[in-house]
Amino acid sequence: MATVDELLLRVQQLERSNKRLRCFLATLALAGGTVVLMGTAAPQHSVPPVIEAQQFVLKDAAGHERGSLFTNDQVWGLVLYNRDSSKAAALAVTEGSNAVLLNDGQGKSGIAAYAKSDESNLAMFDAKGHARIELKNSPKGSVLGLRDDNGTDRVDVAFAAPDGGGVVINDANSTTRTLLGEREPGIATFNPKGSFLWAAGLDSFDKDSQKRIREAAEALTKAK
Repeated sequence: MATVDELLLRVQQLERSNKRLRCFLATLALAGGTVVLMGTAAPQHSVPPVIEAQQFVLKDAAGHERGSLFTNDQVWGLVLYNRDSSKAAALAVTEGSNAVLLNDGQGKSGIAAYAKSDESNLAMFDAKGHARIELKNSPKGSVLGLRDDNGTDRVDVAFAAPDGGGVVINDANSTTRTLLGEREPGIATFNPKGSFLWAAGLDSFDKDSQKRIREAAEALTKAK
C-alpha cells in the first residue's frame, strides 16, 4: 500500500487544515482483508456473475504486485505500480472527498488532486516531494502558486471578490518584493525586509495620501 501512503502524504500537504480529509486518508493504509486471484482460469460455464471481497491484488506472471482494488467502511479505491514496482497511481473515494495521485515512470515527481463539495486542489510535485505548482479553488476565491526548489512561495496569482485579482512576487526568504493588484496602490515594491519602497504615482499625491498608500501597501503584504 506504498502508493496509498504517498497519496496520503501529498493530499495532507495540500490541505493541512482539513481534519476530516486527513482522517479519511489515514485509513487508506489500513484497508484490510486480502483476496488474491491466482491459478488457472475456471471453465466459462462456471464463471460466477459476481465476485465479492474487500481487496483484490493484481500480480503479473512473475508474481510481482501490479495493482490493488480495496475497500473498507470509510474509503475505497485503486492502487497501481510501475514495472519496477515504484509508485505509479492511486485513486481514493469517500462520501465527502475524493483524491487521485499520478507519479512518473520512476515513482518520483507527480500530480496530486482532491475534490470536495466546497474546495478543489491540483498540485504538481518535483522529485523532492515539493509542490512546485499548485492551483486551488474555493468559494473564497482562486489561487495559482509557483514555488522554488525549497518549496518557498515565489509567485502567487489570485482572485477573490470583492478585492479582485492580484499578483504577489516573493524572494527566496518568502518576503514580498513586488505587489500588483486592483486595490490601491495598484503596483508597489518592497525592500528585503518587507518595508515599503515605491508605488505607482506616489509622488503625485500629497503627504497624507502618500502615507495612506504606504499603509495600504504594507497591509496587503501582511495579509498575503
